[in-house]
Amino acid sequence: MYQQFFGFLNNLAHGDLGTSYTFRTPVWDMISARMPITVSLTLVAMVIALLIGIPTGVLAARRAGRWQDRVVTVGSTLGLATPNFVLGLLLTLVIGLKFQLLPATGYVEMSEGFWPWLSHLLLPGFALGVVAAAEIARQLRASLADVLRQDYVRTAVAKGMLPGTVVWKHGLKNALMPVVTVIGIQTGYLLGGTAVIETIFGIQGLGDFAVRAVLSGDLPAIQGMVVFAVIITVTASLVVDMTYGYLNPRGESQ
Repeated sequence: MYQQFFGFLNNLAHGDLGTSYTFRTPVWDMISARMPITVSLTLVAMVIALLIGIPTGVLAARRAGRWQDRVVTVGSTLGLATPNFVLGLLLTLVIGLKFQLLPATGYVEMSEGFWPWLSHLLLPGFALGVVAAAEIARQLRASLADVLRQDYVRTAVAKGMLPGTVVWKHGLKNALMPVVTVIGIQTGYLLGGTAVIETIFGIQGLGDFAVRAVLSGDLPAIQGMVVFAVIITVTASLVVDMTYGYLNPRGESQ
């Protein structure tokens, strides 16, 4: 057993994850071929999450205790409570099949055109991005509401600076640290956890590959996906730590 373990580590150091039992292909070749698809889906999902989460979080923080804050709170709670596969099925049935506004399944390479590529990723990206958007909005609301109560914010407003300028120029940067943590965690989760959504929308990315590996008992493929997920998670954590230094330079000197 120890010979197998150290043999696996030696092969891993040379980029060899073994050969898939099912596909009879090197696992790394399978991962590298499907990686651009999952990365594209993750990118679209995170852009959607940021476009929804940041404005709603800022709105809730600026209107803390008012009806806008309550609406955002209820909406984010519903977003966190709704499984992404349920939302994905609803989007497929309503938007993709009934109204046929966007493609319900499949994936198109960007080389065939930006809109065909994006249109195939909007529905699965939205299904994945809603949970991330809800968590971003909640974290940003709590952090920004605390920042807006600081003395330097009151001073800036007292000097005549517009409240919107104070929020976006001064308050938001100081409130982004917990949001960056959420973004890093969600990015790692999306890259390693798109299995159900890719299966629903017929996208042959890493998630679909992981499902096939598990169902067929393909041990080298399963090990390769686990190693890949670990690498992505560690990399996302490293990027988050580096971003902390930019958002809070005083933390580095301490």
